[in-house]
Amino acid sequence: MKKLITILFALNLINYAFSQTIYGEFTAHYRGTMQLGDNNIKNEDFTFIFGHNSSYFASDTNYQFENTGDFGIGSYFPERFLYINNTYSVSGQYVQTLIAYDENTKFDWKIQDRKKLINGVNCQLATARKFGRNWSAYFAKEYPFPFGPVKFGGLPGLVFEVSDSTGQYKFVIEDLKKENIVLKLNLNNYKKLSKSNYLKARENSEFSIASFPGMPVQQTKEFEKKLEKLRQMNNNPLELKPFE
Repeated sequence: MKKLITILFALNLINYAFSQTIYGEFTAHYRGTMQLGDNNIKNEDFTFIFGHNSSYFASDTNYQFENTGDFGIGSYFPERFLYINNTYSVSGQYVQTLIAYDENTKFDWKIQDRKKLINGVNCQLATARKFGRNWSAYFAKEYPFPFGPVKFGGLPGLVFEVSDSTGQYKFVIEDLKKENIVLKLNLNNYKKLSKSNYLKARENSEFSIASFPGMPVQQTKEFEKKLEKLRQMNNNPLELKPFE
């Protein structure tokens, strides 16, 4: 009986860890310009929901299909980013693989004197080196929330714009409105991994022939060529050095 209670308690912890609730006070939309790989520049719109203690960031496509089972289908940026309890929870669907990892991400921001107006709001520049790139972020003290798109948080105001020095990745806020939203996310089908194992699993799922079982042998070589071309078109991730 004691063993059964222990098992049930463990299962409840797992369900708790994979079922998350975001209490949003504002909703923002960002426009992302991303050079995903060789000759592959894409634009995509993103939804950002945030409050004082948590946030949610995902492509508009994924947000529209949240909890329908189609999350990750048709998006160039097939991950969701949740910030809860000072930790980022990242999850995504790759082919039929549903995986997630947690990470405590911190930027060593250097606040600069430069300022500019973004969508009618006064913003100030901050710079940092992270994930193998040099980043410039404009934040607004008018909105004292230490959040931003993807994982770009930790500043004394909401990030309105962020880009890397090469111009390969850029996110700019398009609109912002006060809106109370309770977003409940059921992530029980996602397998929680370490970040390194998550990246390996994502790579294998997207670009390995093993993710497409049952394919006729005569089609395998041709399909492997297509997967290699797809790999080259997606060889420039936002995090060039994921552990920097």
